[in-house]
Amino acid sequence: MHSPNWSGAVLIQGKGEAGNEPFDSVWATWVVPKLKILKIPKGESGEWRSASWVGLDGGEHGWSKDVLQAGIKQCVTLEKDGTITEDHHAFYGWDPGNGSNTYTVKGFPVDAGDVIQVKVQYLNNRGFARFVNSRKEVEISEWIPKPVNVGFKGDTAEWIVERPFKGPDQQYYQLADFGVMEFVHAGGLATNYAHIGPALGDLCIMCSDENGENLIAEAGMPDDRSVRITWKSSH
Repeated sequence: MHSPNWSGAVLIQGKGEAGNEPFDSVWATWVVPKLKILKIPKGESGEWRSASWVGLDGGEHGWSKDVLQAGIKQCVTLEKDGTITEDHHAFYGWDPGNGSNTYTVKGFPVDAGDVIQVKVQYLNNRGFARFVNSRKEVEISEWIPKPVNVGFKGDTAEWIVERPFKGPDQQYYQLADFGVMEFVHAGGLATNYAHIGPALGDLCIMCSDENGENLIAEAGMPDDRSVRITWKSSH
């Protein structure tokens, strides 16, 4: 499986103990990566972004397009005078696939090297997101009202590093060099309380070519509860 902006693991409904029951929660733990500046001509500026998240729905291959998600966005910029700025912040959203309906989590500090735990849940026609920063000993939860323009099926669960959209024309930012990012203790539940995880899922690589060439980020599974994404190129 390949995508122009996703890399990670996608679990499709109908596998394992969950059977055909929809998924209603997903979670993982990961270390917020330190981003690297790419080589560009002296005196020029640059901006590179990525987002790491867990989510329900949103598959790009015929499933529901509306993704209920939560995670961390990161950005590194290089100004013409050589100043480097790095930003990390938590976010959540219920996105119909165009980058809308996503929000920054206030009061939840995040820096490179922090250990983050994120859980997303569908409950009583609402979304729920829980964030824990164990390094800073901060925890926060957010209820996510269901937008009028989205639905919920629970037909996929994801553990993803994403190349975000840039502007209303949905061009992509250059992917920030995060090195290697690994989701651990990755799991979730179906509505019949069966445990789910990435082990029965499909790996998704990020490619700039629709034929699956020009690799941007690759994915692997070190074990049944882990997904490892490795940066390869910015675009």
